[in-house]
Amino acid sequence: MFYFRIQIDGCDKWVSLGPDYRKALDAHKELSFKYSELRQEKYVQKRLDRLLPRKPVESLHVDQLAHRWLHEYVAVRRNEKGQRLARQRYVDFVAPLIGQMKVESVTPADLRKVQASLSARGLSVNSVRHLCADIRCMFLYAKQELRCITDAPIPPNFLPKKSEEAPRRLSDHEVNKLLEAAAGEDSLVIRLALQTGLRWGELKSLRRVHFQRSVSGPHLVLEKTKSKKVRRVFLTDQLAAELELLRCGSVEKPMFPNLPYSPRPIVNRLKKRTGIVWNFHRLRHTFASRWLEAGGSKEALRQALGHCTIQLTEHYGRVSEDYVAREARAVANVVAKAVAGADKCASNPKAAGEGTPCEAEGFEISLPHDAGIAQG
Repeated sequence: MFYFRIQIDGCDKWVSLGPDYRKALDAHKELSFKYSELRQEKYVQKRLDRLLPRKPVESLHVDQLAHRWLHEYVAVRRNEKGQRLARQRYVDFVAPLIGQMKVESVTPADLRKVQASLSARGLSVNSVRHLCADIRCMFLYAKQELRCITDAPIPPNFLPKKSEEAPRRLSDHEVNKLLEAAAGEDSLVIRLALQTGLRWGELKSLRRVHFQRSVSGPHLVLEKTKSKKVRRVFLTDQLAAELELLRCGSVEKPMFPNLPYSPRPIVNRLKKRTGIVWNFHRLRHTFASRWLEAGGSKEALRQALGHCTIQLTEHYGRVSEDYVAREARAVANVVAKAVAGADKCASNPKAAGEGTPCEAEGFEISLPHDAGIAQG
């Protein structure tokens, strides 16, 4: 795969250009031209901002800035849930620390103290990252749109790095135990999630009209997705046959009308039967890991999962430790045979002196049948 990197407000954004070199080269030239024009436009705007007199801006407290940010920026850019979370995060965690400070008097050291205080409260790394991201967004809004400060006091590396996490996929043994314990609609829903990577909300919203057949094979056409992109999810013939047998009446009625609002009842029911601690979203991680272990490409997996960036797909698609161990053993055996052949040549100086090539014993590379990992 080929990518184009662009920096927006100090953050790297990666644009996929596809696997074809010539097409990627043409797309790279076009994006480079557009990016250079964008940078020139920003440069001119900065020069104008320095030369032209600024309008006097009233001094704001951080609480006043947050009020305007929530009502003028967040209300337009985020959905209802995102607005509620941003408001609650500010009121609970940020306002008590810097709410009464003047915006222009806030320094990077103050924001470092806020970050340290949030971490000391025992919040998870993800929660601290969300809070720091909101603070950064709010001060960038004050600089770029309200223009009440000349520079945002964001310290470097303000967002804490996520610690390395183990793959969230289920093992094959756990999957088999869940399928053995599940029955009826539960079994079909779990198998559908394992073979397609669908989210719980997407499974609940499935209608008969979403199921289609084409030259490429049976598939589901999903329109209302989390990323707001239409995506096609391809099915096996066996799974397609089971879905066709479902009697859901009208094409606009749900395929699974008896599913609860959340997957918690199914998860708890199977947890009691099997003793496996799991959640429904781990089936999506399992689908992504199996895709890569079977030799699928990351770009195709990104489209199948409906992700906007390849980085998010890489978070989902991580091969299991057993798979890595199998490949490591196979490669170690190949290297050991090659070293043994080299030692045999070194121990036969007569053959080396006569100029005749020393032939090591023949061997074959024996990798697992699903050892093809596509280049990302």
